[in-house]
Amino acid sequence: MKAKIIVWIAVFLLLSSYAYAIGIAPGNVNVIFEPNLRKTIPLKIVNEGGEPLNAVLYAEGELADYVSFPEVQLTFRQGETEKQTSFQLNLPASLAEQGDHLSDISVRAFSPNSGGTITTNIVVKSKLKVTVPYSGKFVEARLILPQFRQNQQSNFAVEMQNLGTEDIEEAQAFIDILGLGNTVLETLQSQKLPLAAKDKKLVTVPYTASQLSGLYTARLTVVYDGKTTVQEKQFSIGDLDISIDSVSVDKFQLGGIAQFDILVSNLYNLPITGIFAEVKVKDSGKTYTTFKTATADLDPHSKQILKAFWDTDKVVPGQYLLNVVVFYAGKAKERQFDIIVSPNSISATPTGKVVQAGEAQQAGLLSKVNLLIALVLVLVVFNIVIIFMRFRPKNSS
Repeated sequence: MKAKIIVWIAVFLLLSSYAYAIGIAPGNVNVIFEPNLRKTIPLKIVNEGGEPLNAVLYAEGELADYVSFPEVQLTFRQGETEKQTSFQLNLPASLAEQGDHLSDISVRAFSPNSGGTITTNIVVKSKLKVTVPYSGKFVEARLILPQFRQNQQSNFAVEMQNLGTEDIEEAQAFIDILGLGNTVLETLQSQKLPLAAKDKKLVTVPYTASQLSGLYTARLTVVYDGKTTVQEKQFSIGDLDISIDSVSVDKFQLGGIAQFDILVSNLYNLPITGIFAEVKVKDSGKTYTTFKTATADLDPHSKQILKAFWDTDKVVPGQYLLNVVVFYAGKAKERQFDIIVSPNSISATPTGKVVQAGEAQQAGLLSKVNLLIALVLVLVVFNIVIIFMRFRPKNSS
């Protein structure tokens, strides 16, 4: 009985969160302070489920006294998925401190059938930021990072905003690429540009990611009229990845235990722990046997051998397909090899490449070659006979 009650409670909560999911746009509102500024800022309230819904709008934080709403409550009828509204920002003649002043524009939703009780867990917020300009010259910079691929060009983007009261004659961005240990690997720079008071500009800095795949740090320094601002962000070149390089077997006798040495490489500059491989031997499309390796750790940009063992007691010589899947960091990398088992060796070659035959197969290959040579000789003799018959002297009648 208790289990049934718990199930019904879970279902009710799930349906409630679905029916009354709401959203607000924009998620961020940024305003540069001006004395006695009056500004109307539009809002869109989204009712994702389209169910009947009541929503209340209000402001929280240090700017709440300067915010008002033409509509404090919104009513969504069945099927209504969004409503347009706004709030009014009425700033005073001055704010005490330079810099950012923050508040939340909040929307709280509740069911129209709940007897007026507000459902406290359905609240969304839009961030309101009012920035009081700094006296003199002051730049706020933001570094925007793409996903870089090794040896491919992309762009850093630098957003620079003059939050000071004076114009800036010349601003320039420098980006240091830092490796592990904060070693500077490369330095990039943007063009120089002026930046008027309250102005915002976006500048791009091209970068060809010539470093090895891995995690790096971009240190942004913006130099402007004798002043600087610094910001650091991590970024990646490529993805966390490994490669399966080769498979080899040494000192093998058919009927014994074959040790497969699976060579893997860490292509990233961070360590990867707890990797292991699952190996399947297939014959004519069917899985012959499956076995796993022990776990191992890979240092950054290093190689490691995973050892897998196959009991060949009932194995007959021949060609098989070896399927290797290496599991690491929640991912999997797969590669297939053609293997040829002979009485004294196992050779492994990536699928699609030339396979070197073992002792048991060499005779068969030679006989096939001999057969081809014999066929060629038969064709040559046949052609000679045809030519002789065509050009031989005819008996006169």
